[in-house]
Amino acid sequence: MPHPLSDLDWLQVRRYCLREARRYTANPADAEDIAQNAALRAWCGWRSLRDKDALWAWLSRITRNEAVRLYERTRPESWAALPENADQTSVADRVASSLDVRRALQQLPVVDQHLVALHYGRDLTCATAAAQLDLALPTAKVRLHRARRRLAQALGPVDR
Repeated sequence: MPHPLSDLDWLQVRRYCLREARRYTANPADAEDIAQNAALRAWCGWRSLRDKDALWAWLSRITRNEAVRLYERTRPESWAALPENADQTSVADRVASSLDVRRALQQLPVVDQHLVALHYGRDLTCATAAAQLDLALPTAKVRLHRARRRLAQALGPVDR
């Protein structure tokens, strides 16, 4: 049986995983290890991908998990030093936050939703996202700016 994601450019997947891995470590060798493990895990675990349109979010999650695995393997003493209540964000809080973001995104015009998904979800440049949506680049930039402002207003202040 052929791999259902065989039409995918796996070199592009690996580059995406490497870009994501660099968010979690400044060490280039660690980033390479994370990206390689994430791409391999994606290849082997393709059956867990329920929605092919959510591929990039799925890859981001796999890459993040690989970064955590590497961190746990290489720095177990630092995890032991954390206080028991170090994770202030409960599962319920994360789910509520995710639902708030989804609601806020649904309030945007459909074109803006697609633009935000392409630019931030798939990490495309503004120019590439604009081209895919057949928008002029200045129009796409203005729409992204306004979408960010609307999302910020809908989500309210961020506690830091």
